[in-house]
Amino acid sequence: MPNHIHGIIEIVGAPLVGARSGAGIESRATTRVAPTGQKTIGDIVGAFKSLTTHAYIHGVKNNNWISFNGKLWQRNYYEHIIRNEESYLKISEYILTNSVQWLDDTYYV
Repeated sequence: MPNHIHGIIEIVGAPLVGARSGAGIESRATTRVAPTGQKTIGDIVGAFKSLTTHAYIHGVKNNNWISFNGKLWQRNYYEHIIRNEESYLKISEYILTNSVQWLDDTYYV
């Protein structure tokens, strides 16, 4: 889609961070911030937005790319944890076919 992107980020070897209970760590994942030193999805998305914005500004200045007004990226992002192969296949198919919906999009000009 010209006005947004979809992607799947696979983090290999990263344990889920659980909420601390009195004696240890609960087994469920939460929205608790990961311990210092570990990268979060927010860190990864933030770095992606920063690097791509920097590259775009460079392209505007040096390659006559069309300038943009305001911010290139929205403030936040949507995330979803893929927990099994069925979910992965469903989401992958959605990503692959999403651009077909552009003609019906509210922002299509």
